[in-house]
Amino acid sequence: MKRNKLLFLPCILILSLVLLVACGNTLNNEKSADSLEKSQAENKSSVNAPAGEDDNSDNEVLPFQGESDNWKITFTKFKGPLAATTTSEAGSKDNRAYYAYIKYIGDNKPPKQIDYEFEDDSGKVFGTEVTLEDGVLDANMGDYGMDPSKESIIKSLIKWNGKTETIDLNYE
Repeated sequence: MKRNKLLFLPCILILSLVLLVACGNTLNNEKSADSLEKSQAENKSSVNAPAGEDDNSDNEVLPFQGESDNWKITFTKFKGPLAATTTSEAGSKDNRAYYAYIKYIGDNKPPKQIDYEFEDDSGKVFGTEVTLEDGVLDANMGDYGMDPSKESIIKSLIKWNGKTETIDLNYE
């Protein structure tokens, strides 16, 4: 039991660091969408460097993005040793973690709550009656539900105030 407690804190710290670095500090909800996209492009190029040329060679960051008249969405898959979560073993190349950034960009007042779904051929992740903060959901989705590849097209569904939109998310 004591060993599990000792592993828990470093895993949480590592995951937090990965999320902050890999997503370009998107926890700041005031950050512009252009800065977010630039940060993700920089992280994608450094993580996908050939093995041995980069400390992150065993880690993979896959940002999927899409936009409609009302929503801008980034769904990011992290895979590798740095993606350790409370339910996975630290240092494993098979660890996965998912992160979603959903922002209301429509002309009307942002909704207070949404239902969302992310789905591809590998599975589905969803949430109901999720509260937005100033029109933004900035969330760690855990390590379950789906395992998209670069070739995947993730179908996202957003429901709010009696409206529904479907947005295709592509690897960027």
